[in-house]
Amino acid sequence: MKNQFSADYASYEIFEPNRNRFWYNQLFNADGYTASVTNVGHGTSRYIDQTATHAVLNEREERFLYLRDEESKACWSVGKFPLMEPVDRLFCEHSMGFSRIETDNLGIEAAWTLFVPVHGYHEVWLLRLRNTTDRPRTISAFSPMKSCPAACACAAFAAL
Repeated sequence: MKNQFSADYASYEIFEPNRNRFWYNQLFNADGYTASVTNVGHGTSRYIDQTATHAVLNEREERFLYLRDEESKACWSVGKFPLMEPVDRLFCEHSMGFSRIETDNLGIEAAWTLFVPVHGYHEVWLLRLRNTTDRPRTISAFSPMKSCPAACACAAFAAL
């Protein structure tokens, strides 16, 4: 299926993730928190104050959400990146105010929604998992993050 605007033109739907470039969505609020989210989920989180002083909160656009089947020990990323393990389906919806990334893999449907709330200095992640097999499954979800040391030293961010 081809990438396209939704029927109501409220969002952009990405069905072909293996492109030469990423598709970004910019999520932000009036408090100065911004999150750049790509069609595979990675991106930068930062705080920007009124004087344009900013602190990057995660280095090298590291935002990943991993799933692991505890029985088989198979591991994959909801956004496919950076593991690049094959998945049965990968879909992204970038809309005003949120991004949603969906994958189907090994009988597990995953939907990862990211948004920045109206107030606050954080982003919110919602994860929905659905087992499409006929056997019980135990799935772990985890997300490593390496924060940027400069963000901790930034006076504007440290005052929050």
